[in-house]
Amino acid sequence: MSDIDLDKWLEAMKSKMDSMRSNQVWTLVDPPKGVRPVGCKWVYKRKLGANGEVTAFKARLVAKEYTQRLGVDFEETYSPVAMAKSIRILLAIAAWYDYEIWQMDVKMAFLNGFVEERSLWISRKNDYDPCVYKKISGSSIAYLVLYVDDILLIGNDVKMLGDIKAWLSTQFSMKDMGEASYILGIKIYRDRSRRMLGLTQFLYIEKVLKRFRMEHSKRGVLPMRHRIKLSKKQSPKTDEELKRMSDIPYASAVGSIQYVVQCTRPDVAYALSCGELILEGYSDASFQSDDDDAKFQSDFVFKLNGGVVAWKNSKQDTTVDSTTEAEYITTSEAAKEAVWMKNYIQELGVVPSIAEPVVIFCDNNGAIAQAKKPRSHHLSKHILRRYHLLKEMVGRGDCRMDRVSSAENTADPLTKPMSQVAHTQHLDKMGLRSMGDWL
Repeated sequence: MSDIDLDKWLEAMKSKMDSMRSNQVWTLVDPPKGVRPVGCKWVYKRKLGANGEVTAFKARLVAKEYTQRLGVDFEETYSPVAMAKSIRILLAIAAWYDYEIWQMDVKMAFLNGFVEERSLWISRKNDYDPCVYKKISGSSIAYLVLYVDDILLIGNDVKMLGDIKAWLSTQFSMKDMGEASYILGIKIYRDRSRRMLGLTQFLYIEKVLKRFRMEHSKRGVLPMRHRIKLSKKQSPKTDEELKRMSDIPYASAVGSIQYVVQCTRPDVAYALSCGELILEGYSDASFQSDDDDAKFQSDFVFKLNGGVVAWKNSKQDTTVDSTTEAEYITTSEAAKEAVWMKNYIQELGVVPSIAEPVVIFCDNNGAIAQAKKPRSHHLSKHILRRYHLLKEMVGRGDCRMDRVSSAENTADPLTKPMSQVAHTQHLDKMGLRSMGDWL
């Protein structure tokens, strides 16, 4: 090994081996007849802090999984992770109620396992996200959010949270990170006096830019230029064009950006603060926006405490023959998300307003009328049955449809490119803004 930090890497490797011995990870045996040993190798990583500084040198001894076959050498494996939207919802609630937000790290997490029979302090898991746990004792409440080896502790009682920390430390080798400020590559800003909380991934974005040699590129103000329309017809066709594109890591760049889109959206932050702790949704669709196959784009956005906590933008696999049909199908998808969020938040037990129907705003009168009709109209009888779940969810009071103008529809910028003025106005409605605007 030739590296300027050789001593630190050797120390990290020794620490890992010592932990594996103390946890009795393996037993030395002769290979059974007919069993093929699996090789291993070291993987190294410099762990960065909230400001991009190196905080730790990590060395992991991993199996060469690519030499194994599912069902022959191993069975299904997975790591427990909370959904990103579950974490955002809890952070929005924590900002509103001014809860404590603490962080812990499980040392050598893959050597341990959370055994449910030993979860003495946990009242119950959330049925709608099995990696979110809660405990309620009188007026005290605590939540534990698990993401592989990262743990968030959120609650209103410092003593209860301290007891949970102490118990976890007796069961596993833990590192107390104090107040949460940087988790999963996301920096957390907080102004408790104004009950505001912000999330940003600017360090991750800078890392991606450097990876693709774009750190000196000019910063844009729009994710996509206004009125531009992309099509497969613009794809490279000649041998020269194909060769030129083969040298451009397009798929890799898109994949790197996707993590930002999933967690916080690119180069923006969440400012969570409003008058009421109310969940509301917005849905929108773009009819005949794809010249290649006539499919349509659909999207929805959900806000809680003034900031966006869940969103989705997708190209539907169904061809429709009207804007109303596209909007109806999109709102049906939004309603299913609303029901999940409603159930998840009810399980948390601290948002009284969630008992009311979740309002979904739509800018199409026809779609709203269809959703409120108990029976299918002759103009909608051809729509796939699964989308008519919307009528049932509206009928039983899970959600309610309301009209909103296109200019006020928060989901609008997810379906099409907009002018800078319109885009900025919609970002403000989402609670998305530059961190410098409110810190």
